Amino acid sequence: MDATRALARLAQLGRAVGAETRDVTAALRALRELLREARVEHRLVGGLAVLHHGYPRLTEDIEALVEAGGVARLKGLLELKLHAGRKQDEADAVALLKHLDERRYLALEAELPAALRPKLHLLRRDALEELAWEQPEG
Repeated sequence: MDATRALARLAQLGRAVGAETRDVTAALRALRELLREARVEHRLVGGLAVLHHGYPRLTEDIEALVEAGGVARLKGLLELKLHAGRKQDEADAVALLKHLDERRYLALEAELPAALRPKLHLLRRDALEELAWEQPEG
């Protein structure tokens, strides 16, 4: 996918999941299209997965597991989340960053605009703290 098309897809996704928008169906369609075009393997989890299996559930968010290597291909999505500034977007960024080893994190950081790097550093710190809490003491 070329850069212009990728940016257009990210803008479409951003509009679909804006803070004032509650159209989960449109957001899901935009997210699936973005992930498919980026060739990123993913699985839906959370409330939408529960709905898919036929159980009623009220949800206004989309949760997806993304292959580890796919995170690097989703640099634009991470950039969009850093620009958004909502707490949920920051939590999503932390969840993505938790799965990056140091080499991949540094490669991703180098590709992001310099203005976003301080925020990225803070979120990376949060991700590493979460990982430390998740590790069993031994």
